[in-house]
Amino acid sequence: MLTYVWLGFTHAREMDVPYGMALVGNVVFSAAAVVLLGAATVRLRRRTRAPEVG
Repeated sequence: MLTYVWLGFTHAREMDVPYGMALVGNVVFSAAAVVLLGAATVRLRRRTRAPEVG
């Protein structure tokens, strides 16, 4: 997913979309991707937590 985020910024120049609109779209997509990745990380860490001994 982060590859798409990175490539989105580099391909903005090749599309027939105004630069400002492409930049805003890429920033929104990037933020959503990072939030989704963070949420998945938190869920996986909760799920795979080792049982406490004590």
